[in-house]
Amino acid sequence: QIMIDPRDRDQALRCIPLMLKQESALTVRPDSAVQLRLGDSVLFCGDRTARRRMIATVSNQNTLAYVTGRRPTGWLAGLFTRGAADTAPN
Repeated sequence: QIMIDPRDRDQALRCIPLMLKQESALTVRPDSAVQLRLGDSVLFCGDRTARRRMIATVSNQNTLAYVTGRRPTGWLAGLFTRGAADTAPN
């Protein structure tokens, strides 16, 4: 899912995975559906825009949450994902 454009989840970034390293195993041209684990390394080929947007995705937990369809975290994100009654002071 890191190959999804964080500006539009319906669009893929213009990049392809060339190699995946998981522990000591190397996979050439891994399937884009492979689940990444902490510590994995992926070599991509793509344009500058894809690089910038992928860095934005993996560097910000709320951007990653948006791309993966999960609920963003944090107080400010909560204002946008819950109703006003849930966030109103008592």
